[in-house]
Amino acid sequence: MLAPAYTTAKMEFLDPSLPAREKPYTWMNPAAAPEGTPTTNIDAWPVDTVITDVRSVEGFLWEFTVGKSGFQYVEHKSEVLDEIDTKEGMDKYYKEIEALLLTTLPGAKRVQVFNNTVRRRKHNAPDSGLGRVPANTGPVSRAHVDNTSMSGARRVLAEMGDEGEELSKGRCQIINVWRPLSYPAVDCPLAVLDYRTLDMNDLKATDLILSNEGGRKGENFSLVHNPDQKWYYMANQSPSEPVVFKIYDSHAGEGISKLTPHSAFVNLDAPVDALPRQSVEIRALVFY
Repeated sequence: MLAPAYTTAKMEFLDPSLPAREKPYTWMNPAAAPEGTPTTNIDAWPVDTVITDVRSVEGFLWEFTVGKSGFQYVEHKSEVLDEIDTKEGMDKYYKEIEALLLTTLPGAKRVQVFNNTVRRRKHNAPDSGLGRVPANTGPVSRAHVDNTSMSGARRVLAEMGDEGEELSKGRCQIINVWRPLSYPAVDCPLAVLDYRTLDMNDLKATDLILSNEGGRKGENFSLVHNPDQKWYYMANQSPSEPVVFKIYDSHAGEGISKLTPHSAFVNLDAPVDALPRQSVEIRALVFY
């Protein structure tokens, strides 16, 4: 059997000394930060990281599952990617993803997609000042998890209205489905961390300050680097090869993944003329 193939890239982590001094934070709208207040206290902490190509791992479709490793690559052809920029197209895509998750996640009984992000800005392109539109939204190049246990539980209540409290009594998950648009992701792929190699102590809750009106905050996890971490990606991942990964799980038992740290990275093995990555991701609540 051939040895797994891998690449090495600089990935950004959290400065391990920061949490001992103060809680990490970022103003999501820098213009809303009070005058003289830094918009973040997080400095880049780049680390040369080995990232293994899952295609080179024997039986990867079964070795890596949402329940075990926190992520799972699936074969799924969307019929509506060329319509994704329209409301009608995105609504159709939501229906496709709901059906995909019901068949991919054992025991899932209900899926509610609640948001999406389309990214089309090249990883090294400057901010155009247009706000959070696809052409000005690029890859996130720092290892993170979108929700903590606190903000994940709060998301269920916020999205499900009158049903939220009752649904929260059972098992709830937040799942991300990420795929390239139009052509394979080569220049800036997405890397995911095998949950089985994660030390939960390396996750640090981080405030996402949404506005200066009452100090409203969200919260995600930043990640401190640990040499035991094992990272994976799919080389030349095509639009028909989405990755499904877990953000939050209210009732993850022993041996079950709770979440999946992830990050984009600049692929130094990419051809110089590789097209800028374009991708779509959705986040969904899953109930059991």
